[in-house]
Amino acid sequence: MGLPSTHQLFHVEKQVEINDIEMGVLESGIPYLTGRGLERMCGVAHGPFHRLTSNWSDEQTKPRGKAILQLLKDANYNGLSPL
Repeated sequence: MGLPSTHQLFHVEKQVEINDIEMGVLESGIPYLTGRGLERMCGVAHGPFHRLTSNWSDEQTKPRGKAILQLLKDANYNGLSPL
């Protein structure tokens, strides 16, 4: 059973677009980039970005996914949500 369409996982305090990059701040004070904003920041087209994010279990075993995992590890990201 899916979530009702009116359910909001995170409360967005503010969202803006600056130089065609969408970003914002959650009610908790955590900054974020939208998927579109991240695509623009990384210089990746929507298709490859969508494949990477929608199929991460397979993509993380490929060269690009492994490089991303290494970057996250180097930044001490442990996969736990700060929320």
